[in-house]
Amino acid sequence: MEFNYHDQRIRTFAISPRTLEPDRYWKHIDEVGKWCGRYGFTGPLLFTGNDTCAEPWVCARAVGGGTERNQAG
Repeated sequence: MEFNYHDQRIRTFAISPRTLEPDRYWKHIDEVGKWCGRYGFTGPLLFTGNDTCAEPWVCARAVGGGTERNQAG
């Protein structure tokens, strides 16, 4: 989602909560991907580091393959 505020362009992003439980992690990633498509967020913010279950590029591919925007074309 993008909008203008005075002369500034503002973009909004969704973020998934951190968790070390792989099942919950992927559930959250899936939900955030759906929110981006449903509510018009610019995209998800994905964590990186030693306390994540997967690399952000892997998550981005999983999220990108399931969004409405990507499926539409």
